[in-house]
Amino acid sequence: MSQIRESIFGSIPKGVDVKWILIFDVAKVENLRTDYLLGLQCNRTRFYFTRCGNWKCQYQKVNEMLADGTISDGFVYLVDDDNILHPDFYRVILSNWEENQDMNGFIFSQQVDGKDFSKLDVRSAGPENIKIGGIDLAQYMFKWDVPKKHGVWFGTGYCGDGDFAVDLFKSGAATGFKFIDEVLCYYNFISE
Repeated sequence: MSQIRESIFGSIPKGVDVKWILIFDVAKVENLRTDYLLGLQCNRTRFYFTRCGNWKCQYQKVNEMLADGTISDGFVYLVDDDNILHPDFYRVILSNWEENQDMNGFIFSQQVDGKDFSKLDVRSAGPENIKIGGIDLAQYMFKWDVPKKHGVWFGTGYCGDGDFAVDLFKSGAATGFKFIDEVLCYYNFISE
């Protein structure tokens, strides 16, 4: 968890506010010590514990937080428990944001190093890769209101993140996304 936190908070420029929302699946993490949770806190951290009993909770909880206004500003970027951000993440995203602040989101490349079923070294950002298995959760971020505006929500299946990205394109929401063909995150970087 400390590697993820460092990748998120280690290179934040001044003036950028990041709210870190941690969703724990109680079925997998039954007894978290309070001192462990306190050690994770930085900036504004919120902890959510789900009780659906499997990994599907993460997508459902995100949908709920977007629908009920718990998340009500900025961009949403989801990082799984084994992915991390590239050190240049904020610099690249902010420079692209400054060029066009009307964007709905960003899709960027991801370092894979043959760790997924495709045996690729990099998953590239491009419309041709918006498909199940071609895009990963950590490869995109979106404005908080995009799901409501376009009626696109995360699915509950194993590929719920890929389904979401595909549905964004089908709905027309992704016409306002910027493709950045630079590696800005690492897939399955953390092995323990």
